[in-house]
Amino acid sequence: MGKAGKHELGKEHLEFAQSRMKLSKFSVLVGFEVEHLYEGGAILRMKVQDHHRQIHSVVHGGVIAALADAAAAIAAYPVSPPGVELVTIELKINYLLPIVEGTVEAEGKVLRAGRKFVVVECDVRNDEAQLAAKALMTFGAARNVHRKPEREYTKEPTWTALERTPRREQKLLAKLSLLVPVAFFVNVLYGAFEDH
Repeated sequence: MGKAGKHELGKEHLEFAQSRMKLSKFSVLVGFEVEHLYEGGAILRMKVQDHHRQIHSVVHGGVIAALADAAAAIAAYPVSPPGVELVTIELKINYLLPIVEGTVEAEGKVLRAGRKFVVVECDVRNDEAQLAAKALMTFGAARNVHRKPEREYTKEPTWTALERTPRREQKLLAKLSLLVPVAFFVNVLYGAFEDH
């Protein structure tokens, strides 16, 4: 047991999550770092840089929301069934205090993990450990039946959801997006004929 009775996940899990986080170009760009993992929870940190600030010299709300979302996702993966992909389907956030400088900490905690959905809350704290934002996320979970088998790890987590591959749904959406101009054109033609 770790801090405050939380069941800590092994060093292998933490290193695995850190390596997966580095594959996200956005997370690297903004400087998100996985600091701690425990069963049903994750803590991410970000050092405030000038490019995080909006025109009023405080951290942009979108950066805070992205940090909360990332912390929640890292918390959700270990409690999700093996072989699922998670995607944020809802994110609600309340901004309570502006963040100007220092290190921002986001702690995601799983509230409910089901077969199809995972609900996670996230507390975002400023450098003085004051609650600066509170977020609630819902992740959709779906099996990726077209995924290649995961590499074998010795005593390491099997977070298949963290290994991204092209999804059948993405391919289907790409095909459907080609139909949108066709449908629009048909609708315009139909409307033109209907008026005459």
